[in-house]
Amino acid sequence: MPQKEAVPLFDFFKYPPNIFNVKMNPTIMTVAENIEAHLDIKTACDYLNFAKEPLNQTLFKINFLDKCHEVDVNGEMFATQSFTMKILGAPIIKQAQYAKMWKKDYIFFILTYFNRIRKSKLDNVIHSLKFLHQ
Repeated sequence: MPQKEAVPLFDFFKYPPNIFNVKMNPTIMTVAENIEAHLDIKTACDYLNFAKEPLNQTLFKINFLDKCHEVDVNGEMFATQSFTMKILGAPIIKQAQYAKMWKKDYIFFILTYFNRIRKSKLDNVIHSLKFLHQ
């Protein structure tokens, strides 16, 4: 059986997904991605740079707000990078990405928010996570 490239772990939404009258739904999406085939990815920042390549090839206007850097999330070091995305006819979408190597795979969080208050609340959720090593 072939190994999957990416496996969703969990998603958090402020509002239930697929509710059409909610335009701005802050979310946290989490994926574990197998990167064995990508020998050039050695660090979490390498992974985030790899993950942003498809973003740069879209028709959306992407603006990276910072360079990849490390942050402590409850005693675990994650690489992080933030950007904005402009989609025609929609408010500016802001995202923060977090990545960490975990047992030869990467876990990858994507926070989507629309203002500083929502970002702060999503950060509180991320910083409340506990990571168990087995």
